Amino acid sequence: MGAACAAVVVNGVVAGVFLGREAFVRYNLALVCPPLFALAGIAATFFVLGQRTPGAALWAYAAGWWAAVALLLASGGGAGARAARLEGAMLAAIGRFSLLAGVASGISYLNYRADLFVVRHFEGEEGVAVYSLAVYLAESVWQVSGSLALATYARVGSLSRPEAAALTARVMRHTVVLLGVICAGLFAASWAIEAVVFPKYDGMGSALRFILPGVLLYGLAQSFSGFYTYQRGMPWVSAVVAGAGLALDMAFAFTLVPRMGVDGAALASALAYSLAILGGLTVFMRQERIGPAGIFRFGRAELEDYRALVSRLRAGLARAQG
Repeated sequence: MGAACAAVVVNGVVAGVFLGREAFVRYNLALVCPPLFALAGIAATFFVLGQRTPGAALWAYAAGWWAAVALLLASGGGAGARAARLEGAMLAAIGRFSLLAGVASGISYLNYRADLFVVRHFEGEEGVAVYSLAVYLAESVWQVSGSLALATYARVGSLSRPEAAALTARVMRHTVVLLGVICAGLFAASWAIEAVVFPKYDGMGSALRFILPGVLLYGLAQSFSGFYTYQRGMPWVSAVVAGAGLALDMAFAFTLVPRMGVDGAALASALAYSLAILGGLTVFMRQERIGPAGIFRFGRAELEDYRALVSRLRAGLARAQG
């Protein structure tokens, strides 16, 4: 496990190099190759070598990760490593930044999961199962908003503050539109999803409908966090927003779950998500002098973005066919 964890850390650095250079294909390979190689190694160990023990699986897992890391380093992930020098002041700054970012990530994780303990207390394990399915399905839409935020990672960190704020607001507008369409589709299909996919988890569709509005709004948190983390160097701002969401979520959950069950937990999360991110956005808009329309109004500029995207896709398909 230690060998595997070391590979995970190195892979994270390599992925960051690709992301900072806007090498998105290589960045996605850095996400896909390690688990793919690890699975292939475990399959070979089990079915070819006949070693079907936990220890053998772990060694194959570590070997797969290191094989992927070696490939990614050879493809340019180690660019600039030879010229690297250890500097005390820089290492101290990185350490402080990493500590704050780690605390922010930990609080964010608790913000997403702490209410499960409240559900378990009042509704038991069956309630946890129903609520977890609704939450995981709803929060899966954040893959879209996360991709939008990651696509601007390098530019948000390198642009001037006004330019980075304008780009962040632009990403937020697209996030509202894309997540709005997806969440509306999930809301409309929630009955069918429960009946066809999860028939044994009665109430999952109702909980999904309650939580979706909050998930839609909190999808803006990824761009918000990117601006304050990569542009302003203030990862603690994300921790404050997530901490506020956690406190609100627990307060609402203890009030609503005894009265509404699993639906109460979903409503508590939706309210907490919405109030926390709206508070953060209020600060962002005041500090960067951006009005609400700059975040929530979809206009001609956004339509041009999609037209440009369609044109690029057509050009890429034409080149591939040629």
